[in-house]
Amino acid sequence: MIFADSEAFFDAVSSIPRITKIYVDARLGKDVDGAIVSRQIYEQGFTNVFLTTGLPKQIFFGRDLSWLSGLVGKEPPWVVPVAS
Repeated sequence: MIFADSEAFFDAVSSIPRITKIYVDARLGKDVDGAIVSRQIYEQGFTNVFLTTGLPKQIFFGRDLSWLSGLVGKEPPWVVPVAS
């Protein structure tokens, strides 16, 4: 599932299995910090929460992000078949 914003995610949160991998962009629209939203998602009982970023990961060093399962680049974590 893809959600347009965090409000849409939290509206649907009761129907999402807690084992679902959740990827949150570090820089959400309206100046929303994705790290804060990822913490709120974790507090809802999700344990596979990842923060995605196109920025150098060093920017996040020194921040307490202990609830995250990982910090990943913007590349999708799945293989996309290439049309020939």
